Amino acid sequence: MSVKAKKILVIALLCCVCLVALGVGAWGVTHYFLPFGSSSAGGFEIAFDSNTVLMRGDAVTAPASGYVRRSFAAGVFNEQGEAVEDAQITYSLSKKIKGVTLDEDGMLSVSAELQKGATFDVTASYVTPEGKTISVTKRTSVSKDRKLADVPRNPREKEGWELYYEDDFDGGELDYSSWSPYYLRNWVDEDERTRCDYRFDVNGEDTSLVISAAQGRRSWSSQNSGVVVSGISSYEHNWLHKFGALGEGAVFNKDVGVFDGMATKYGYFEVRMRMPDTRDGSHFAWWMIGVQDDMNDSALLDGENVPMSGHYSNQTGEIDIIETTLTSVKGMKAWRPVIHPNGTTDYEYHWVEEGQIPGNPMLEYHIYGFEWDEEGVKFYVDDQLVSSSDRSPSYRMMTFLTLYATGGLGEDRGIYPKEAFIDYLRVYKRKDMADKPSSVQLDMTSVPDCVYVPQQGESRINLKASVLNGMDKVMEDKQVKWRLSQTIDGFDPASSAPYEKQGVSLSEDGTLIVTPQAWAGNKDLFVTAYYNDEVRQTYHIKLSRDSARDDRLMFTDGGGSGYKAVYTVKKGKRVTLKATLFDQYLRARTGVEAQFFLARDLAGAPAAYDGVTLSGGTLTLSASSSLQSGDIIVVVAKAGSKQAAAFIKVE
Repeated sequence: MSVKAKKILVIALLCCVCLVALGVGAWGVTHYFLPFGSSSAGGFEIAFDSNTVLMRGDAVTAPASGYVRRSFAAGVFNEQGEAVEDAQITYSLSKKIKGVTLDEDGMLSVSAELQKGATFDVTASYVTPEGKTISVTKRTSVSKDRKLADVPRNPREKEGWELYYEDDFDGGELDYSSWSPYYLRNWVDEDERTRCDYRFDVNGEDTSLVISAAQGRRSWSSQNSGVVVSGISSYEHNWLHKFGALGEGAVFNKDVGVFDGMATKYGYFEVRMRMPDTRDGSHFAWWMIGVQDDMNDSALLDGENVPMSGHYSNQTGEIDIIETTLTSVKGMKAWRPVIHPNGTTDYEYHWVEEGQIPGNPMLEYHIYGFEWDEEGVKFYVDDQLVSSSDRSPSYRMMTFLTLYATGGLGEDRGIYPKEAFIDYLRVYKRKDMADKPSSVQLDMTSVPDCVYVPQQGESRINLKASVLNGMDKVMEDKQVKWRLSQTIDGFDPASSAPYEKQGVSLSEDGTLIVTPQAWAGNKDLFVTAYYNDEVRQTYHIKLSRDSARDDRLMFTDGGGSGYKAVYTVKKGKRVTLKATLFDQYLRARTGVEAQFFLARDLAGAPAAYDGVTLSGGTLTLSASSSLQSGDIIVVVAKAGSKQAAAFIKVE
């Protein structure tokens, strides 16, 4: 080899060493060599929790408004490699930069006040018991993009539409009467592992709900290993959103009962938000699924050990309005909603035509809209129609806002925290639907999970349901009719002959009669309450001779109907709660009194509220309480093996 070639080789090798030591995030080199990532003395070592390089392609860019964060947390370890608990670590910046701050936990914040790009060092230091200082330093960069601009809020008024539901996320706490801070809690063996990490921060002109996922968060469910989720949901139900093949996936179900927060049929749904900007690690999703009002979650269909989609419920459809991978700006701008049937017979799968999100969805607030009616669905970005589909679920749906930190559509590269900023969620209903029948709501205080098949004589039950208009208000002048259906999929009741089942009769007014002859053959019974072929609701009732068991716990004193219990209380006043435990035949369980507890949320973890006392079912709010109008007090009732939550709003 010539001298010139040797020189070129040496220079090339030195360049490679320097690049690897510095870490070139844009080239996929994401870790420092050990000398750059840790420091030790006297048997102690300090190291950053993540050695991901935050330079070049991974430099922290200031958003259009508010701030973004990066974790520079470090840990101290002894000679055995064990973490030193409560180690006093101090963090510092090598230079002072307007718009850049570093807190005592090593969290770097970069705000819109940043004036220009800069490169600097973040240092974490620890003084050992012998007085030796050990420290570790990471170089990072911040950048400024002056083209960034948030899309402003839409007015609350929308021509031709009436505001049905709104959450501005500005109350300082989640509205627990509408939102569960858990993700599919029915599939977890431990509530806390699926509880959302959230806060409320002023970010720009308004307060936003910040859904966050920090490094080290556990997989949300042992049945879905490796998937880390942080999010909120507007509904809970046993067996909700079954996933996995028969005998695999979500085969374990925990009894969570029904939380009927915010679920509805049809409307225009709008979210103003800023997506996570870490450019790595999985995806963010705004999605909706059917709430499975047709499902009997305490009595599975005959011959099925594990309920599967399309069998236990026909209301299992899913619409992924946003399901965007947290990758490059180019990758995030590609918006392609997906409509999954998940077994429903209402429609077929549709991967909607791809659209584009303008600007930078990671660093700007944009407005995302979803319009849904009996004809199909439409998708909007910043008030512009982007794509549409003729698929349309014909049943109530709930809402998820979820951040998938790992195990989804991308690969986690250790950039934390991953955070989504939700400014508001609004739901509108068409004004011309106020006088039109839209859906049927079963009265779950009269519709049992099981009906007893007598040895002789008959069992007689009076089923009740209501017709709701497009605003989900009961239409007193509209009456439902009842018929038997052959399957849970329902049928066209107004234009078809009713299904006949031996030993069972169901009159149009809802009188269900069961005789001993019903015991022969299949024990599944499907009843349909309907106004017409489109406005209907089917429900699965089990024919049974089982002994009485705990089935459902419901508040029954006027604070709500069935599963929804929302009360109000003024300062200096009291409210009395009553909850009744029923068996599967909808008979009150005798000798079982409900006990009441103040709780943090619907899961039931104990809590205390200033100026609030609870004695039996009587809650008293003192006149001197610091609680403000709109605050929510959660009360959990427990009876037998069941639990239910009530929500008391301060007036």
